[in-house]
Amino acid sequence: MGATLTDQEDFPVIDFSGFELDPAKASAELFEAACRWGFLILKGHGIPQQEVDEMFSLVCPPYLALSIPLTNASVQDFLRTAQRN
Repeated sequence: MGATLTDQEDFPVIDFSGFELDPAKASAELFEAACRWGFLILKGHGIPQQEVDEMFSLVCPPYLALSIPLTNASVQDFLRTAQRN
């Protein structure tokens, strides 16, 4: 468990597999990543990849359609980072 940054320091990657061993630490890492970055990549969560892919397909198109250029760039960067992890 622990927050790490990608090689490009795009978004924090949180490994959630140790949550049951130390919920306070995991919660603090999630909170810090959410507050500092607004986005995070959560791995080790136990959710099947098919369900994750379905959620991205439902959420991302409407978000990317927003007319806020910075938001579009941020989400695109996030998706590239998420696909690498």
